[in-house]
Amino acid sequence: MSSRRVPTPVLHLERRGAARSLTAASARQGHFDTAIRQKQALEDDAASTARRMAAANALLGALAGEEGRWTGLSKDFDDQIQRLTGAPPAARRPPSPPAVGRKGLRVGGAHALRAMEPGRARPGCC
Repeated sequence: MSSRRVPTPVLHLERRGAARSLTAASARQGHFDTAIRQKQALEDDAASTARRMAAANALLGALAGEEGRWTGLSKDFDDQIQRLTGAPPAARRPPSPPAVGRKGLRVGGAHALRAMEPGRARPGCC
């Protein structure tokens, strides 16, 4: 007599089911591992973005402080120029550019320069 037992069809089906379950479990584990890697990448990206935002806010805060200093220096320079030249700041500013209409400058060209010469009458004037 042989002591060896032959597996019954039921045991054979159970083994096949266990193998399928193991294959499905390893597939789920692979999906889980992929999801964990993606989650870690997103967390790293969020941390990096938070650091960049903190640095940008610090820079903006420093520049806001500088704005007051620059405004004060500009006023000091205007005062210094006024003391040196005797002219008020408004008098030192360049004249505004000529008006530009739909067809270009309203007055221009050589005839405009002649009309502006001293002693010449301006068209439409007087």
